[in-house]
Amino acid sequence: MKVTMNPKSPGGSLLPLLLTLFSFQQAAACGYAYVSNCSTTMNIGVDGAVSGYQVSTCPYLTVFNNHDFGTVNSLNITEIKSITWESCDNNVMNATFHYRIYEQSATPGAFLSIDLNNLTLGGGGAYRLKTREAFPNLNLLAGLNAGNYFIEIYLDSEVNFNNGGSPVDDVITHNNGGSNYKATFSISSGQSGSLTLAVVSQQNLSCNGDSNGSATVTTTNGVAPYTYAWSNGQTGDTASNLSAGTYSVTSTDNEGSTGSFNVIISQPNPLLANVSSVNETSASANNGSATASPSGGTPGYSYNWSNGSTTATITGLDSGVYNVTVTDNNGCTAVGTAVIAVSGTTPGNYCPSEGDFPWVDWITNVNLNTIDNASGKSKYSDFTSTATDLDLGVSYLLNIENGFSWQTYDEYFKVWIDYNRNGTFDEPGEVAFSGILNAPPLGTPTGLTSGTINIPATADEGTTRMRVAIKRGAYATPCETIPFGEVEDYTINLVNNGPVPCSISSSLSSMTCDDNGTNLDPNDDTFQFSILVNGQGTSAGWTTTVNGQDVTGSYGTATSFGPYDISAGAFSFTIYDSGDSTCTAAQSITPPLPCSTVTPCSISATTTSPVCHDNGTPNDPADDTYTFDLTVTGTNTSAGWTTTILGAAQSGPYGTATLMGPYPINQGDVNATIADGNDPACTTNISVTAPSTCSNGSGGGNYCASTSSFPWHDWIAGVMLENVDNTSTKTPYGDFTGLTANLAAGGSFPIALTSGFSWFTYDESWVVWIDYNQDGTFQEPGEIAFSLNEPAPPNGTLSHTVNGTVNVPATALIGPTRMRVSMLRGNTAPGPCETLAFGEVEDYTVNIAPQVAPSPLLINASPELESIDVYATVKPVPGAVGWQLEKSNNNTDFEILGTGSLFAPQESPWTEGAHLVKAVDYSPADGENYYRIVLTDEDGAVISRSSTALEFEHIPVFEIFPNPASGASFSIELSDIKSKNLRIEIYNQLGQPIYRKVIEEVDSDAYQVPIAGWRDGMYHIFLKPEGRRAVSKQLMVSRL
Repeated sequence: MKVTMNPKSPGGSLLPLLLTLFSFQQAAACGYAYVSNCSTTMNIGVDGAVSGYQVSTCPYLTVFNNHDFGTVNSLNITEIKSITWESCDNNVMNATFHYRIYEQSATPGAFLSIDLNNLTLGGGGAYRLKTREAFPNLNLLAGLNAGNYFIEIYLDSEVNFNNGGSPVDDVITHNNGGSNYKATFSISSGQSGSLTLAVVSQQNLSCNGDSNGSATVTTTNGVAPYTYAWSNGQTGDTASNLSAGTYSVTSTDNEGSTGSFNVIISQPNPLLANVSSVNETSASANNGSATASPSGGTPGYSYNWSNGSTTATITGLDSGVYNVTVTDNNGCTAVGTAVIAVSGTTPGNYCPSEGDFPWVDWITNVNLNTIDNASGKSKYSDFTSTATDLDLGVSYLLNIENGFSWQTYDEYFKVWIDYNRNGTFDEPGEVAFSGILNAPPLGTPTGLTSGTINIPATADEGTTRMRVAIKRGAYATPCETIPFGEVEDYTINLVNNGPVPCSISSSLSSMTCDDNGTNLDPNDDTFQFSILVNGQGTSAGWTTTVNGQDVTGSYGTATSFGPYDISAGAFSFTIYDSGDSTCTAAQSITPPLPCSTVTPCSISATTTSPVCHDNGTPNDPADDTYTFDLTVTGTNTSAGWTTTILGAAQSGPYGTATLMGPYPINQGDVNATIADGNDPACTTNISVTAPSTCSNGSGGGNYCASTSSFPWHDWIAGVMLENVDNTSTKTPYGDFTGLTANLAAGGSFPIALTSGFSWFTYDESWVVWIDYNQDGTFQEPGEIAFSLNEPAPPNGTLSHTVNGTVNVPATALIGPTRMRVSMLRGNTAPGPCETLAFGEVEDYTVNIAPQVAPSPLLINASPELESIDVYATVKPVPGAVGWQLEKSNNNTDFEILGTGSLFAPQESPWTEGAHLVKAVDYSPADGENYYRIVLTDEDGAVISRSSTALEFEHIPVFEIFPNPASGASFSIELSDIKSKNLRIEIYNQLGQPIYRKVIEEVDSDAYQVPIAGWRDGMYHIFLKPEGRRAVSKQLMVSRL
């Protein structure tokens, strides 16, 4: 017997349906069937967003049948669930999911199958519910080319049992009356090219947010050997350490044929602990309970509670804080907290408080005892599920970190704790902390305010509320709406465990050497350092004696020591609590190496290309001036250098670009001697050629004004057009008319525009105008040289580049004119003369040369993360039979990147009579890299040559150790980032920032990051050297 279920009515209650189905099988000793039309569901991830789907028509979820997923980049089935019933407890049925994927214009192939092996029982009496599930994380796009597809599915269940002495061998199906269930989707890219690639093996992520995925591909046709290039820069047939996402891989065979393929690495949903609790009924009842109901991850969960229990539910609990670590079947972890109070005694109904505008200055982290909570921008955050125990009569260190978008302000912090647990913060003694952070320099991303919270010995025991507020310019009150700032609430469990024994610890930091102005004499070098002392059960401060000098300090605040002679060697001292001489910590000090050497001073200098300024008189070249940046570096120098240029003295620090000028162009070139500030014999020379004047009477003179009201969150970070390659920072308007891009009438020129973001990203609309008729306006439609809508990249992307082409009309007037670049947030194009609500405006000069006959050779180079892409266009000329692409690190000795024949168009694409050449330099040198394309005749003689050069710097690499980290800290190796300004950012698996640090001019090989109080799990570490893209690694914290 075969039963096919296809109910016509999706509505109605479950019980009548069950009774009907049960009566259908009433003649048998054991009945069985699908519960209803709603009995089969799936969770499907579309481009990373997971939603629930009913397989057939049902009012509760989106219906899979006839659903169009649209054009997708990733499509995954993460969970399949089927619910059946039986009138006996024999588990007589199984469940199997069948699927096939095929192009809409193709003949369907065979079905593939997945068994639903996870069984959960429910119900009783005349029927028993049987829920069968699978969590396949099935990638539906693997191996597909671009195109339009069907996914067709159905389910069936085999029935095998002895039914009252009669064997039953049956199959029931859930298949839409035999038509199955279909949905559609499209993909815009997949397999392409003449070579065919296939996945040999693929490892998806074990945990959400990991980077341990991998994929191995092979090429099934073409001529071996093959080379492989992945979209993330890896080479070889295997890509490893992959995060979730889509990766393209291109194979090239021995004859230059290529093929591309997309591999999609998927990940489980985030693992969540989902903790709930029930309070105890009285102070002595000890009958509270807590339950973890995890979701996400890979089912098969284990539990580890802070009281030692290992079950999902713990009972018999006294009031207090209970933490649980949930581990899934893949070893992924999530942490949850339950706060147990005495029913009816926990104060509630606290007055509301929030920030009206938290988007510019906000709270990013609160650290108190075991609370270490990172957060984002929000008017009010209810973190009352985050709690810690605080002992009566004990002092605790408090750290509050805040964030700034760009503009910085004086910030005032207040923390209230309801010590008497009366539901208010009205008592003066309930101000647990107050502090002020003076505004740091503009652009500073974070600030840190630290202090001590002293818990009164008379505070009322039990759970209570803590409120943390930040307010710009003044202290907040506990119940106000703050104009600028933010409010967060937490739970505190006040306990009385008796006097806490005094214990203190000390840590060393900020050790520096001073040459005392004699950089060639190490004998008088001294050093300084800082000591941070923390403790519990202490008095207000500590004291010690070093070299006969008494030093005192406060807990939680770093105290400076020194200077001390390096030549005196290592020493030790003991730190004492001010109120308890038996409470001590020992500290040993080893001096650094001397910073003076006997090596003589040596310096060198570099300058940037000079920039012309018309001084507001574009028709008068007589007053044109120019500026340039001077960077001086050296060894065994003083703090700075000096020079005299055109009779004016100037000085600056080493290693930092110093703006020089302005200098009159009509006074000619600059030739100067740079000398060390302390050693006049330590010198180097510079020579800068004055540029041509930029006041040439063109461009119409007075262009309309355009600026931005708010460029602080999204701004123009770079413009590249021909010889102009300009990076810039946030400003409402950037006047770069001193930079000139050389174009030609009738020519086409690549342009690259880079947007910058502080953290959140947005859609951006770009427009570039060029005043081709030089009438002083941008009003003619043909003067929009380039426009593009840029979709928002993922949040956290700090810069994003779009590319295009500027086509200069053949009728454009010859000579210099104005170019305006505008970027406006959103999808509405900006106008040339408006004030933008968000974004930025920059002006440049372009010089349009007469139209010339097209060159047979064009070459360009573009930097990637660890390689340089080289592009060239070759047009045949009489006598030319081949081309050769070459590279050099010194512009003298060249090596071959590639060769080809002009009579073999199959080797690379042809368009409009031009041969297009692309090569990748996978080993560029730091500094200038030179490339040239050469046309040769049949004897190998050079007919024509074109060249280009590109400045390149490798992304620095770094290591973290130990990894996994299990102690109080870990270290970041920084040897490749020395002398650079560096920003360190660390995020948890939810993308929340938990640590930030800015280091100016890194001067050590390693930096230590404290992780006390961090939860076990995966963390993402981003290093952002100044002027470079961010590099990242993952850290696992595991103390189990």
